[in-house]
Amino acid sequence: MASVAFGCPLRKPMSSTETSLASCPCNRSQHHPRQIMKTSRFPILLRSIRAAWAKRGAPLAAAALAASVASPSMAQYPETIKLLVGYQAGGGADTVARALAYSLQRKLKTTVIVLNKPGAAGALAAQALKLAPADGTTFMLTSDQFLITPMTLKATGYDAMRDFQPVAGLSSFDMCFAVNTKLVAARTLKEYLAEAAKDARLTTYGVPAMGSLPHFYGYVIGKHGGLDFRAVPYKGGAPMVIDLAAGFVPAAVGPCREMMEQYRAGKVRLLAAVQKVGWAPEVPTMAASGIDVGPSNWQAVFASSKVPAAQIETMQNAIRDALAEPAVRDLITAAGFVPRYIPAKELRGLAGEATTFWSKQIRESKYEPQ
Repeated sequence: MASVAFGCPLRKPMSSTETSLASCPCNRSQHHPRQIMKTSRFPILLRSIRAAWAKRGAPLAAAALAASVASPSMAQYPETIKLLVGYQAGGGADTVARALAYSLQRKLKTTVIVLNKPGAAGALAAQALKLAPADGTTFMLTSDQFLITPMTLKATGYDAMRDFQPVAGLSSFDMCFAVNTKLVAARTLKEYLAEAAKDARLTTYGVPAMGSLPHFYGYVIGKHGGLDFRAVPYKGGAPMVIDLAAGFVPAAVGPCREMMEQYRAGKVRLLAAVQKVGWAPEVPTMAASGIDVGPSNWQAVFASSKVPAAQIETMQNAIRDALAEPAVRDLITAAGFVPRYIPAKELRGLAGEATTFWSKQIRESKYEPQ
């Protein structure tokens, strides 16, 4: 059974029922629209998107951006498309969603509104999509995390493969296993597992949230070495990386992009990644280290399983064209992701593969849904 260690020496522990940053009581006020506009990167994000299109020679897109935020509809098309995002405004996923929305708005000649519904590891957005009319006006931008959320949380109210259908993949991103350079001598995963076998303190690793993909990446790595790794849950990746660099946890699993600064400063060492890291090509993949961690991570757009195929194809083609735009690709890259168009058919295969792989790992770990 996978063990769980709560908290760290200098931080208040996270309760077993707090499963994501959005669900933490201390952060709820940040999700109020007025608080988002005042305290987050949201205004900066809007300026960045305007600048990206202006720089790429599409000044009309800047006007479309303002219209999508301020206007409930456009004269030519009264219908409005909603793009749900299960994370707060101003974050990486939100950046990708807004960059996509402003491009789709021009291509489809209709208003595309991004609606942030953070909470429960993306389950709130998925629930909203399931309850929305299956008329092709509501979509959701999500990641492969939403596939396992019903396996790790009680009463999410949806089945990812049954209730939804993929539209198109937008990007891929990296997950890394990292260690503190002063606490750990190992320079490879194999060396780390050998070191951890002799020192039980090294079997503890930080994760951005309980029941997240990083949590189970750690489980798989520990299982490969015949060790019972213990997850230390944090309220997001940022505080986790801070503690890793400070030495409060010897290791951590999370998005590589969040570890970039500390890695370049020499405070953390990246031992392996799920897939090759563009900005750190010297980091080996977990597969090269002899560990199978399933398919690579992705971001994608999904729709209700009841939306007609013709509407899915129209949106898929619009997303494909949007991802061909340099401005969109620049913004996705700046948000820490790798632009990658994935057709619906291929994405369905990847989602099915990931669901099969992770359901087996979660079941074997004896993880109890929170």
